[in-house]
Amino acid sequence: MRNLKAAAVVFVLSLSATGVVYAVATQKVQKEANTGLTDHAELTAAKDIASIPANTCTDSSTISVPNAGVSDPCAVGTGATFEAGLVAMCYATADDTVVVRVCNVTVGAVDPASQSYSVRVWTQ
Repeated sequence: MRNLKAAAVVFVLSLSATGVVYAVATQKVQKEANTGLTDHAELTAAKDIASIPANTCTDSSTISVPNAGVSDPCAVGTGATFEAGLVAMCYATADDTVVVRVCNVTVGAVDPASQSYSVRVWTQ
């Protein structure tokens, strides 16, 4: 297990009648020997994701997140209007580049409203 010095990272998942809402609270992570984590970058970007067919996923256009690397852990937060039956995640596709992937886990198509996604990437 890795030891983190002066760090608090809390992930909260709540399911409401309006959809799945991810909330992420974090403080800066300070590097300690063998942790591998040095800092984090965060950015909020508005994205309008096209209609997603049943049981499929689609990716947003890229988001520029300075210092993000392909193997870095990533978390995404959505707004309160995030539609029921959708799940959001993020990943770095290249250095300084992150994509939000939204998956539709329902039996029908869902057209998500345009909204802001808050992306946090912990650099290694």
